[in-house]
Amino acid sequence: MPPHKKNGIPDRWEDYQAVGKIISGTRFIAFKVPLKPSLCRHVERSQAFGPWELMQTMEKDGQELGLIIDLTFTTRYYKPEDLPDSVFYLKIFTAGHEVPSDPTILSFKRAVRGFLRDNTHNDKLIGVHCTHGLNRTGYLVCRYLIDVDGIDPKEAVELFNSSRGHPIERENYLKDLQTGPKRSNDGMEESEQEPIRGRSGSRHNILDSPAHDRDRHYDRHDYNQFPRPQKKNCRPPHVWFILGSNFQMPEGTTFICTNNSMQVLTPSDHAAVILLRKEMCCVS
Repeated sequence: MPPHKKNGIPDRWEDYQAVGKIISGTRFIAFKVPLKPSLCRHVERSQAFGPWELMQTMEKDGQELGLIIDLTFTTRYYKPEDLPDSVFYLKIFTAGHEVPSDPTILSFKRAVRGFLRDNTHNDKLIGVHCTHGLNRTGYLVCRYLIDVDGIDPKEAVELFNSSRGHPIERENYLKDLQTGPKRSNDGMEESEQEPIRGRSGSRHNILDSPAHDRDRHYDRHDYNQFPRPQKKNCRPPHVWFILGSNFQMPEGTTFICTNNSMQVLTPSDHAAVILLRKEMCCVS
């Protein structure tokens, strides 16, 4: 997970355009991660971008999202419960900085192929995001265009960059896309994870609602159905550690301990934030 400020906003999140344009000839559209209400209240109103701002942007452009593929390696930014029930959501935990693994690439291809099979008679789009909607997003979208659609690597990267409005930044991603081997498409027509439907029937005002209500519904969903790959270079097992160096314990902070994790409840927003983990875990 990228560094974030004390208020929880991802580092440099405000520097990137919220939503790109449809990638020509595809159903892909890339955007930065939408933020839940308690995070959006820390940015200027003009910068606020949550799930419903995303949907509003799509509607304004006469577009309709059918599936969101979330590539962030955390669940802290928003939950499926805040998406409208017209959209399906799929989580593929994808570590940042390193080239996505072959299993991750295959999971992405399966998600896209499954959606396209089920939506041949409409024009619904596949929205893809990581934190900034740029590097992991760009890599996996381009990887699909190269491996499945047979597009030239250089053309695929240029197509993504022009549509997103920002160029892919990570040199290791670019090198792998442009000079690395194609990945196998074997098994991509098989089903893997089932997307879940959004559960919000009406817009939740992210800036004007009471603070204690903003995140009440964010802890309902069980993410265990979306497998989380183990990251490399893990710390020794059975050691508690803080995820994030800027965390400060305010007065009234309480802890809820389970077998393998500890949740921290802060009095400011009453939102359960997983900050401490145990058993062969890594900073996400």
